[in-house]
Amino acid sequence: MTRLFNVILRIGHFPRSWKMGRVNAIPKVGKDPQLATSQRPITLLYHIAKMFELIALRRLHRHLTPRREQFGFRSGHSTTLHLARVLHNRGRRTVGVFLDIEKVFD
Repeated sequence: MTRLFNVILRIGHFPRSWKMGRVNAIPKVGKDPQLATSQRPITLLYHIAKMFELIALRRLHRHLTPRREQFGFRSGHSTTLHLARVLHNRGRRTVGVFLDIEKVFD
C-alpha cells in the first residue's frame, strides 16, 4: 500500500473510483422525515481512500506550521478558547471572521 500511495502522490492522479461515495440520509431528531431539510446526509467513502487521506494529511502536517493565532482546523484549539483569548486582549485590536455554514450541505 505504501508503494501505491507513493505512486499516487508522485504522478498526482487520485483514482476516480476512490472519489465516489455512498450517501445515506439520516433523519434529524424531532423533524418531519418527509422533508428533505430534515435529513442529514452522511457520505460513506472507500476505506482505502480514507486511509490515503490520513497518510497524506500526516505528511502535509510535517511541512505546515500553523500560526499561533490560528484556532480553526487545529486539534486542541476550539472557538471557545479563541474567544477567551480575544476577551483577555483588552486594549488591542482584534479582527474576527465568522462563517454561517448551517445549511452548507443542503
